[in-house]
Amino acid sequence: MKHLLQACAVLAAALTAAAAAPLQAPFDMRVESCAAHDGGWKAVTTGAVFDVRPDAGEIAFSQRIGAQRSLGVLRVPADLLRSLKRVSRSGEVAVFEAPSGLRVEVHCDSVLSLTFPRPQSIAISGNFRPEYLQEQQGAAMALDERGGFGAYFLAARQVHPTVTRGGGGFTLRYDMPADSRLLLSVCPPREYNWRQDCSDRIVHYFPSLIGRDAGWSDHPLPSDEELTSWRKFANVLVLHLETWNGYTTARPELRDPKRTHEVLALARKLGYRTLLYCSPLYFSPAYVPFDKLPDDGSDPFINGGKLRDNAVDLFLDHTRWMLDTLDLDGVYWDGVFLDVPKAWECARRTREMLGSRLFYFHATFTPLPWHSLGVYCPFVDTWTDYILRGECQDRRRVDPIYLRYEVSGLNISNAIGTLCYDACRVDKTMIDWALQANVRIPYWPGAQTVGGRPYFLSPEEDKVYREYYLPRLAAIHGPEDYARLAPEGFRSREARRAELARQKQANEAALARYLADQKAKAGPQAAANLAAFKPATCSDYTARPEGPHGLGYPVQYATDLNPDTYWAADLPPAQWLCVDLEKVQTIRTVKVTNYHGDKRFYHYYVEVSPDGKTWQKVGEKRNDALATAAGDTYAFAPCPARYVRVTMLSNSANCGVHIAEIEVY
Repeated sequence: MKHLLQACAVLAAALTAAAAAPLQAPFDMRVESCAAHDGGWKAVTTGAVFDVRPDAGEIAFSQRIGAQRSLGVLRVPADLLRSLKRVSRSGEVAVFEAPSGLRVEVHCDSVLSLTFPRPQSIAISGNFRPEYLQEQQGAAMALDERGGFGAYFLAARQVHPTVTRGGGGFTLRYDMPADSRLLLSVCPPREYNWRQDCSDRIVHYFPSLIGRDAGWSDHPLPSDEELTSWRKFANVLVLHLETWNGYTTARPELRDPKRTHEVLALARKLGYRTLLYCSPLYFSPAYVPFDKLPDDGSDPFINGGKLRDNAVDLFLDHTRWMLDTLDLDGVYWDGVFLDVPKAWECARRTREMLGSRLFYFHATFTPLPWHSLGVYCPFVDTWTDYILRGECQDRRRVDPIYLRYEVSGLNISNAIGTLCYDACRVDKTMIDWALQANVRIPYWPGAQTVGGRPYFLSPEEDKVYREYYLPRLAAIHGPEDYARLAPEGFRSREARRAELARQKQANEAALARYLADQKAKAGPQAAANLAAFKPATCSDYTARPEGPHGLGYPVQYATDLNPDTYWAADLPPAQWLCVDLEKVQTIRTVKVTNYHGDKRFYHYYVEVSPDGKTWQKVGEKRNDALATAAGDTYAFAPCPARYVRVTMLSNSANCGVHIAEIEVY
């Protein structure tokens, strides 16, 4: 017993020492200094400088890596910052508080956090011309070849910034509700690891599947011959979900324990570093099951529940068990929590646990809500060695712009960006685009097909990969070699922007012609329905290059008298659509028809207003009756109204909300 206690004490000491050990470059990000300065405070991190000027109501922020330059100014009312005091400081974070209730934090990964005690309008002025300026789901990113910043709004209800360009810069304006939080992320927060970029070559093993369920394979692990063959051009091995016998518990079982240990041993002998699949997103123990579909905007679709308060602790315990049990060289994340603060914490603490071991993050969609394409969180990505993006995205999406500013981490997170090419595929053009964007292409053998998309290289693609991609990749030894490719990448992006502008103009003209034709055909039906072809606004809409006219699913489809078109908005609910009847009229009936292509139901409520300020609820759907072509009709006492608003709360089938038609009588 004495020896056992001594052994436990030694192990505990070793674990404590490992946890306390400083992170190695480039992950050794710090708050380097924090000092009073000209009546305010100046905080310097590895990648940024934040200059707090209370009297002016400003926080200026500058970039230190990629370029040394001023990026912009965050403006708030001066009374919020007045008498701001530093209350704590460590190498990880400096914390300030003001009598107004404002809390300011400066984090080591170059994130400025502000928590607002009351509703407040703020403005973020950028003083450079971004090549890439995107806004989705309350977040915005402004980037160029050298760096930039992102802004992320965190609150119970969604708020979109107003984005304006002018002069030599741009401005983002937010109306922040009380108890909301804004994160401002300066890019990049750390140096790029060119040595690792030039030495690491990744192979993913996606085995063939049995049946339709992900994770079930007749050949879940590679053979000795395959491992030996791939080693000629890869030294990092990624094993996926099929290694596990299901992934629903904190201690999942291996599908084939004996063979798994044989593969790990041989991989180690051959010189691979091996990473194994795990997923915060699909880690069931981190979620509290719902008894019923929620109406509060929570996402019910990830494992049927919402995140527990200790979700990060639970997942890290699972990760530690995995690493220790199998003696892995690192982990592969398939997504992360759909919660920005928890995703950020989980990435940072995972890096602390891993130390110098490898961290690979598949990040096509998360941690921002589904379909927040165009924006992401560099302060999450930066704690990883590699990111993987592009899943389900075909060439309408994966173009030179997407590759440079969404897949590549260079001067953004400075993680090494790799391409997921199940939909966009690999040929000489894609390879050229990728290298011009400093994106790497992992090797995909195997025979897995999911949703009709092959997660492996065809024989023709394999030949191009070996004979075209690998020699060109071998010629890149550092930033000087990328600098020779970058100008061609810029020209490719400019050509793509011009092409997209032409496409959008043609699509908008096609939509206008369609609406005119619909209105001409409608005749008396349009006159009877007061909402027909009337202008409408919405909280958000799906703007991906799809839909009947390649413009996504805008509001016009909800009033076009066509039940086969619809307005759609992605997460998070609640989302609203408001029809302007153009004048106050007496109304008594509203009919709402949702998308009804499968067995699904929606929850929502209907309001009317004479002035857009005072609203009266006239109907709601809280039951689970399925959506049908007949729609749902709400009759009420006649009342004067100009505006009719439907607020969508949830959808039983997926993460979006949809209205095929709104009719008003």
